[in-house]
Amino acid sequence: MKSYNSLKQFVSDYKMYRAAKKIDSGREGETITSYLKKKIDRKLTLASRHFKAMLKKRGYTMNDLVLIATHDSIRNVYSLESFVRECFGLSYTSPLHYKKVLSSNAFKSGRLKRLYEFIPPRIETKEEFTRFIKGRRDIPKSELTVLMSQLCKKNWRIWLCELVDKGKIVEQGGRWH
Repeated sequence: MKSYNSLKQFVSDYKMYRAAKKIDSGREGETITSYLKKKIDRKLTLASRHFKAMLKKRGYTMNDLVLIATHDSIRNVYSLESFVRECFGLSYTSPLHYKKVLSSNAFKSGRLKRLYEFIPPRIETKEEFTRFIKGRRDIPKSELTVLMSQLCKKNWRIWLCELVDKGKIVEQGGRWH
């Protein structure tokens, strides 16, 4: 059995695993899904020094590898929510899942570049914050808190209070409109 020498090899194996998981998701015992998962784990432990050095240099964890593989293997990313659902195989999203994606080294390094259409890599000014809020109307408060705590280094809560005071956004039912 060969080991991983490049990220492209991992992406192709993980793409096959995701396809098998959709077909053969819920059974117990030795299935195609469990076989492919064991194969990926075995290849990761036997990975070449070059591959391991690349992972260490970039600070990638297994979570980062899964995010990169999902990002590279899906055709279209329609929204951050759809990407999170696809990555974690869920029918719902929670703030914890957003935090995993946004705090990953893969997102911070720019490797998940198709997500930048929906989420900027950083929000540093009040104008960027206002543009983001206007672009994502009807955003839950908990989601906004997680997103801004990962993207903003400055005090975004002051900017939010100013927008509320000016009447540009309104809180209604736990969401910002």
